[in-house]
Amino acid sequence: MSCKKALGRSMKAALGILLTCILAGCIMDHRAASSVDSWINPLPRSSEEISQTPLARKRFCPVSESKESEAESRLAGQAFVQLTEPEAAMLTDDGLPQVSGTKPFLVRGVYLNWGTGRYAVYALPGGDVYLFHGCLGRHAVPMKRRALVLRLERAPLNVYVDCGMAE
Repeated sequence: MSCKKALGRSMKAALGILLTCILAGCIMDHRAASSVDSWINPLPRSSEEISQTPLARKRFCPVSESKESEAESRLAGQAFVQLTEPEAAMLTDDGLPQVSGTKPFLVRGVYLNWGTGRYAVYALPGGDVYLFHGCLGRHAVPMKRRALVLRLERAPLNVYVDCGMAE
């Protein structure tokens, strides 16, 4: 009889531990970002609408790290700003070649892990622009800002900004 009681107690303890682990798994936060920046503006439509090809890499460039505070100041209260050619060259340290029929625009961007990711930029039908930074990582990290200079045919109507992480 005492063996059955001990077995029953062990089973109850094991069940308790199992339930605790299950509940902890449900409560754990599996988000990629440990903090969310105010520049994030997720696309309100389904991602299926982004079936088109992203902009060519020569049509966008992150702002140089040394110019990031200036870019943030220029984007205070607005998602994009049209730039002159000299302004675009200065903000990117000459990293953005001219493309016929386009104008440079400074736009908001966010990211999680810079070294393991990259941006994809989409000019959507209707004049919207969607910027997404995808990266790799194993744990949540604070979301950070990084402005970009884009070459577009016209000013965007809306700028959607998002980021994500895969393991």
